[in-house]
Amino acid sequence: EGSVKLTDINEAVAAEGTKEALEAAEADIKSGKIKVFDTATFTVEGKALDSYLADVDTDENYTPDTEVIKDGYFHESEMRSAPYFDLNIDGITLLNKMF
Repeated sequence: EGSVKLTDINEAVAAEGTKEALEAAEADIKSGKIKVFDTATFTVEGKALDSYLADVDTDENYTPDTEVIKDGYFHESEMRSAPYFDLNIDGITLLNKMF
């Protein structure tokens, strides 16, 4: 509860309607209407993501062991409290890989 939080908007520079759009998105995330990791909204290596094994029961080899794609979205941090989303989404420039 309370994990969805938007920072204050600089209304002096934000486009008209930004605040209302963000408030609507926040409400949809809280209600479950929008899933942050909806697999229909991104690709990995040019492919839709329909299955992914995450290392939830951590062992010394970090062996992937738990299916985390269900109901059309990546269930981030539902199987353990630490994050396990470690995929590189197409179109996102990873600065730590560029330098």
